[in-house]
Amino acid sequence: MILNSNQLRERAREFALTNESTGYPQPRRHWMVFQSDMKSLHEFAERLSASRTRCMQPAEDWLLDHIAFLETQCQEVIRTLPRKALHQLPTLKGAGIPRIYAICDDYLEHVDGRYDVHPFETYLQAYQEVSVLKTFECWALPIAMRVVIICRLAQAMREVRYRHEVCSSTATLLERLSQKDLSDEQIRALLDSYARGRTFTPVEVVHLVRHLSEWEPNIQLVREWLVGHIESSEASLANMVSFEHQLQAELQVVCGNLVTSLHVLERHPWRSTFVKISHVEQILLSQPVGEYERLDSVSRDQLRERVVELARRMNVPETLVAQTAVEISAGSNSDATRPVHPQDREACLAFYLLEARG
Repeated sequence: MILNSNQLRERAREFALTNESTGYPQPRRHWMVFQSDMKSLHEFAERLSASRTRCMQPAEDWLLDHIAFLETQCQEVIRTLPRKALHQLPTLKGAGIPRIYAICDDYLEHVDGRYDVHPFETYLQAYQEVSVLKTFECWALPIAMRVVIICRLAQAMREVRYRHEVCSSTATLLERLSQKDLSDEQIRALLDSYARGRTFTPVEVVHLVRHLSEWEPNIQLVREWLVGHIESSEASLANMVSFEHQLQAELQVVCGNLVTSLHVLERHPWRSTFVKISHVEQILLSQPVGEYERLDSVSRDQLRERVVELARRMNVPETLVAQTAVEISAGSNSDATRPVHPQDREACLAFYLLEARG
């Protein structure tokens, strides 16, 4: 179900209320999962390049067309968010994953995997009405989103790969059955060897039925054998095939949405979103004389990093440090009757955040 803006706000607040953050993650496990997912995508793409099955799935084309781009995104994640940086990300209690990973995953779950800047900003602002994100979390969100998208894509592609393997094994079986001069007993023996006394999964049944419709020799014998090895009626078989086609179409949509989302992330300058979602940034921008607003991005980063450092040293919220600096620079903690001029040293945020006397 895809949520609209109001529903996204409600969902974000609910998620923040029901998922408490605590401590910091163990980075090695998360890197191993991410690298394993990327490796599985690469291996499947190589396999598809080497051999395509008779019943090609639309999602396979998405992977082949974008595997180089996915590998570029993987390198961007490794470059921008090194393993040691994960120590700075609060963990979601009980889940053992960085909070921003869980936030990105929950957002994607409710928009069918389609990332869009403005709905995501809406979600984050609503989330922070309950639980405020740290400054580093706000900066790391686009990288976390890349990680989650790639992990979701790998999960979807595991379903696609399973169907690819079933199709390949089914085609191999029918090629053996199509050999000339096979008796009915030999055909049944080959089929029994393929079944190995197990119950077929719905995916295997669908592929057997699909391939049988394209196959001529001894088709009635194989159909009779198949009916004896599944619990479904002819009507339910038809429904099963229909459901499988529907699922493949859904996998195509999901994979397409996820790959498109990575492209959107690549194009969008994150700083503009950061300014909107960072509570520390918004507090510093609220300074009455507008000093912070007139600074360039490098100077803003320096002051904001100082806020983060002081908050960590004193073990207090970053927003408290930022708000205190703004109030003191505005003269609210000294002489409220004295007019404040931008030229006054005491009116400068940098004086209180960077200089020892401040």
